[in-house]
Amino acid sequence: MAGLGALVMLGGGGGNEPAAAPEASAPGQPSAPPKSPAELKLEAAEKWWRAALFDDVGQLQKSSVEDMHAVLKTVRAREYDKLAGFHWKHKQDLLFKMLLRLDPDDLEANRARGRIPLTDFPDFWDVAKRFLRAKTVPEDLEAWRNEFDGRVDFRKQRGKRRTPFVTQEEFERISVRLSRFLAYERKLSADPQLARMLAALKRIKLHPILGHYDAVHRTVHPFVIFYASRELVQRNESPEEAARVEAKRRALRERAQRYEGLVKDLLAFWRERWIDPLKLPAFKPEDLLYVWIFEDRESFEEYGAKMGMPVPPYLMGYFSPTSHWAFVYDDQKDRERVQDTLAHELTHALHWHFSKARKKGPILNYFKYLQAVWFSEGWAEYVGWGKTRNGKREFAQISRPRLNSLHQLKQAKLPFIPIERLVQQESYHKFWKWARDWLAEETALERGLEADYVAKIYLEVLYAQSWAFMMFLYEHEGGKYRDRIMKYTGASLRAFRLMEGKQGYVSAHEAFGRIFGLKHKGDWKHLDNEFGKYLDGLLRKYPATN
Repeated sequence: MAGLGALVMLGGGGGNEPAAAPEASAPGQPSAPPKSPAELKLEAAEKWWRAALFDDVGQLQKSSVEDMHAVLKTVRAREYDKLAGFHWKHKQDLLFKMLLRLDPDDLEANRARGRIPLTDFPDFWDVAKRFLRAKTVPEDLEAWRNEFDGRVDFRKQRGKRRTPFVTQEEFERISVRLSRFLAYERKLSADPQLARMLAALKRIKLHPILGHYDAVHRTVHPFVIFYASRELVQRNESPEEAARVEAKRRALRERAQRYEGLVKDLLAFWRERWIDPLKLPAFKPEDLLYVWIFEDRESFEEYGAKMGMPVPPYLMGYFSPTSHWAFVYDDQKDRERVQDTLAHELTHALHWHFSKARKKGPILNYFKYLQAVWFSEGWAEYVGWGKTRNGKREFAQISRPRLNSLHQLKQAKLPFIPIERLVQQESYHKFWKWARDWLAEETALERGLEADYVAKIYLEVLYAQSWAFMMFLYEHEGGKYRDRIMKYTGASLRAFRLMEGKQGYVSAHEAFGRIFGLKHKGDWKHLDNEFGKYLDGLLRKYPATN
């Protein structure tokens, strides 16, 4: 029964009769002429093949690949036509199947079944290797690359990677994708900005928090503006859902586009004020600075909480010294405030970029060495406060909120921060500690105010007074100190390195004193008095508002 089962399975219906007994010559008939070597070979092959068909499948599999190839060479010879009544075409196909079960890489058997190794095509494997090595590819090509890579055997054979056998139709589909990859690769090699952009998109996609937001992006080189919906990314389950998601993304793109003009105006302002005068290096195509705009306050706070950095209620945005990204949220009811915040945080980003670009070697800690905190925040505050006129954003305008803070400080009869102390502050933590110790000696605490409470007030004063002091240095008496603050700015971008004959790094405080010629306590006191008069004039000119 085993042999009959094999016959039904392998032979198909009909035409698989047992081998006939050798024909005997009739009495008196002449014997048949001797058979030629070709006929004997064909006969032997026929006997082997018939025996295999009537035997168990397992017995056929015990035959060596070499034996089966010998049969193939015979049955594919011209003489196979003489074996009338035997379905050789069908049985050849079965034999090829058996060969592939013994050796899936059998070249002859694969080709006979219409399958071809990819390496048979000129230049294919060279392109495929580059494709598989590519670190960043478009999302649709990346999915196909992973699928293709899983089909390729990484075992070594004759020093080459083994490739799958494919049909002609499948090869044509693969060729289309490889052609797309080659076009993408040519564009990528000629456009480093694209490489950086794709790396950023992959970084976002893999981010444990940002990767869950649905976001669109627009580029105003060197800035890339991401605008993120609070709605999480969802797979499109239906055409209706896909249409709804696309409509949502169009709305996000329109909102992101609102801020393109501001970014362009900010870059033009920077070129006029600092990039050209200080001869700062031009932006390279691969230089990209990122800003992430959350759709609303809730998603901004949600991100901060998940990152372990809860944001205080007054904070609208910040620049991360670790990721070097700016984060803000969009307030639909107060776009002026959003634009002020965005200009502030992008100034931090530009400050970091040019500090990195002008310093050889690894970038130093952003807050500790590149500048004092008064300068970092004062510069961003000075640039950030603006107004829109005739469709253009104007920067370095009067800040009513900061003036109100200074009004309140004066009304409370609390002291302003001495300039020498202000320029010494290298970080928020050091400023907080200094403010507590300094205020402990002031009469304010004798009135029952707690040191922590007053120190918290002075964090707001730090921003307000740094803004006013930067206004003073740039605008007082038509720019009396503008050349010096520009020199100080250039020094800060080099981390105050190699300052006028002094080797190594100097502190921000020492650099400020050297550039402004402040050698004695009396010099600092004179600058304090001059700034105090300027500030009094501002407070008289702009009364406090609600």
